[in-house]
Amino acid sequence: MSTVRKAASTFSAGNIRGFGFGWLLGSIAFAAFIPFWPVNVLIAVFMIGIGIGLWDWEGGE
Repeated sequence: MSTVRKAASTFSAGNIRGFGFGWLLGSIAFAAFIPFWPVNVLIAVFMIGIGIGLWDWEGGE
């Protein structure tokens, strides 16, 4: 249950932008170390990271 609560707090309005940019930077670092991943998967993760970051940047409180 604490894992669910921790995940819920990660998605709170104050943290979602940091989570999005963290996901974006993490995916870039991951792609650098594992270059044989399919490009479409890396692009999808990259776009999700940008989308989360920008969505909160413009729509955040």
